[in-house]
Amino acid sequence: MSGQGNSATPTVVITSVEQSAADTTAMSLLFDLPKPVVVTHSFGADGTSLVRTVSDVTGLLDRTTIDLEHACVPCAIREDVLSTIAGIASSGHWSSIIARLPIGAEAT
Repeated sequence: MSGQGNSATPTVVITSVEQSAADTTAMSLLFDLPKPVVVTHSFGADGTSLVRTVSDVTGLLDRTTIDLEHACVPCAIREDVLSTIAGIASSGHWSSIIARLPIGAEAT
């Protein structure tokens, strides 16, 4: 046995109805939390895609566009947000995760 226990990666979930408030909050946390990564999800301009960006203090690490069957917030969260956060947490590379949900998404 390695002696390592199961530990969860602290995750802050940001929801908002206003883009600049969510962005400002995420940026503030990026500089306040230990070794953080920001995962941002937003709907593409076409309304049928979800755009995922992953950033840390070094800058943009990844930008991916995911085509959705229909652009509803619960489906987007089910299809990409949760699995992305779980993958980042299991990587062990970052000490905290900031998950910025699409505008209008509920934290539940």
